[in-house]
Amino acid sequence: MARGANRLRVLRHVLFERGVSRLIFEHARNLVVATLVLAAGLEATRHDPREIGPLAFRSTGYLVAAIGAALVLLNLADGMHRLSKARLPRRWHTLLVAVYLVLFWRVAHLILLYR
Repeated sequence: MARGANRLRVLRHVLFERGVSRLIFEHARNLVVATLVLAAGLEATRHDPREIGPLAFRSTGYLVAAIGAALVLLNLADGMHRLSKARLPRRWHTLLVAVYLVLFWRVAHLILLYR
C-alpha cells in the first residue's frame, strides 16, 4: 500500500508541481490550432476562387496549408526537445511521436469532417 501511495505522490509532484500537466495542455492546444490552420488551407484548395471571393486563390490555400504543416512540425520538434531533457528511454520517444502523429491525423479528419 505504501508503494502505491508513494507512486501517486511522485505522479502528483511531476504533473502539478513541475508543470507537466500545463505543458501537455499547451501542446494539445497548439496541435489543435496548427491542425485547424492546415485544414483551413486544405479546404481552401478544394473550392473555386470565384465561389469564395476574389482573394481566395488555390495558391493561398496551399500557402496556409504549408504554414499549418510547419506549425505542426514545430510543435512536434518542441515536444521532442523537451522530451530529450527528460532523459526517457528511446522507446518512449518513439511511442510519444507515434501517438502525436495519430492524434494529429485524427484531429485533422474530424475538423475536415465537421467543417
